Amino acid sequence: MSINSLDHVNIRTSRLDESIAFYRDILGLTVGTIPGFQDTSRGAWIEAGNGRAVIHLNAAMPGPDFLGEDRNWSEIKGSGRVHHVAFDCTDFEAMHQRLTDAGIPLKLNTVEAINLRQIFIQDPNDVLLELNFHGD
Repeated sequence: MSINSLDHVNIRTSRLDESIAFYRDILGLTVGTIPGFQDTSRGAWIEAGNGRAVIHLNAAMPGPDFLGEDRNWSEIKGSGRVHHVAFDCTDFEAMHQRLTDAGIPLKLNTVEAINLRQIFIQDPNDVLLELNFHGD
């Protein structure tokens, strides 16, 4: 048995429409519906270029979820104990320009030892995102 890679990250949000727009319009990812649902009123699966859902957005709704957890999700912001979510990306210059044009606050970092440039931004839920550009 082995773990091969991270499959997806789930974000419960009271800012669903804004979150969908951010991942679609700012990061250029594709928005899909949750399997079994016809629209995005309860959430969305955000897909990378390979068609795989990498972010699951779920509307923060009152009452217990499918695992029986009953929290006030609309009051929870940020990444909790998870510091950030990282994406492997291409075309640093285009992404940097896109974020700058959209007025998204960002921080840059370079790890010269492994030829890596990074852009750090926050989504509408204050989840810290790390955009990694290897050799780009």
